[in-house]
Amino acid sequence: IHGSIIKNAEYDSIHIKQKELLLIKKNNLYGLSTLNGVDILSPQYEEIGDYSGGYFRVKQQGLYGYAARSGKVYIKPQFTEAGDFFNGHAIVRIQNAYVLINISGK
Repeated sequence: IHGSIIKNAEYDSIHIKQKELLLIKKNNLYGLSTLNGVDILSPQYEEIGDYSGGYFRVKQQGLYGYAARSGKVYIKPQFTEAGDFFNGHAIVRIQNAYVLINISGK
């Protein structure tokens, strides 16, 4: 077997998250990287959910938001609870109310 190093040993752990994406962990924070070793989300999140409806649910400082596979954060973490996107919508909790949002966060 012949292989090459695509990611240096700078992370606490690396796992396959989804086709062509790695979940990386450093100092108890998570990020995403390509199989070629390019970070698309630096390790700054307490949690990264599964890819659903075109987005990953991310948790930062106890609040949830949403990021795309490209690494762009579409909705900054601001919700106390958040579900996955489905058909362009997700259910989130703001303070004491559950609301339905679209990808613009409205």
